[in-house]
Amino acid sequence: MASIKDVAKHANVGIATVSRVLNESGSVSKETRELVLQSIKALGYVPNELARNFQKRQTNFIGVIAPSLTHRFTSELLSQLERDLSDLGYFLLLFVSNRDVNKEIDYLERLKSQQVAGTIIVAPFISVERSYQFADLPLVAFDRIINPKIPCVHVDNYKAANDLSVRLLSKTKKKVCFVGFAADPKSDAQKRLLAFKDVCKKANREFTVFDMIGYASDFEFLSEVFQQTKDCDGYFFACDYHAQLFLNIALNHDIKIGKDIFVVSFDGLKGTKNIRPLLTTAVQDMPAISQALISALMRRINNDQDVPEEIEVPYYIQKGETC
Repeated sequence: MASIKDVAKHANVGIATVSRVLNESGSVSKETRELVLQSIKALGYVPNELARNFQKRQTNFIGVIAPSLTHRFTSELLSQLERDLSDLGYFLLLFVSNRDVNKEIDYLERLKSQQVAGTIIVAPFISVERSYQFADLPLVAFDRIINPKIPCVHVDNYKAANDLSVRLLSKTKKKVCFVGFAADPKSDAQKRLLAFKDVCKKANREFTVFDMIGYASDFEFLSEVFQQTKDCDGYFFACDYHAQLFLNIALNHDIKIGKDIFVVSFDGLKGTKNIRPLLTTAVQDMPAISQALISALMRRINNDQDVPEEIEVPYYIQKGETC
């Protein structure tokens, strides 16, 4: 099936030009318009529903505010969003807050004044009170609910972590531990930690929690976790990246994964799928998350006031070799 990129390449014009022809907006010469229409006909291109519904946009830029570029999940999500927005003739305008709420607010104000078509904010830190000044904007959040007027796309972190924890306890006999940014009250790791604790308490299993906040080196921190958990045979990592680092440390000490220790994690990153041992992890469907964010944003751009406050994207448990 032909895409807007294919039409642009065939007509030897930019994607934005094809978008203007499709939406009958902006300045396009008669000759260029005819050329684009001929390419559309030749390729059999049919604009999808998302592209047609974006006709009311003010610009072809979508602002995206991310807390960091160091988290592998965020990087993969940004890449997916860029591809999907590009297919619709849009450009991703990226702002990185480095987990600074004042920067988030500054970026939101800038995006508001620059009149971008809409904004997606990933794992926001902004308070409920401050967020209401932006509630009327075409704004959608990922992972953390800001306020009822701003739609939020997320997976059920608690349920997914519950499923993982039950599996972990079924494989282990000793003490188990949770590793992640446990002290951050707004972190998605909080819901994962809560589910882990609830499952352990229900099973009367001893557990411990390791909080990564305050450590400059992931490798140094995880090396300490390894040294301090000789009495543990089960590990729940809040993200795949840290689980993979820990597995490398354990393997270097001749630990047999899936026999001596068991490991579960969260995210389902692409980069871990070709690495052995294969992680047992809760996979967040990246394409589905991206499409849900863009669809909700599209509705907000078109002044749809009935967009749900919460939009849940399914997850699944990848049963790997680590648990």
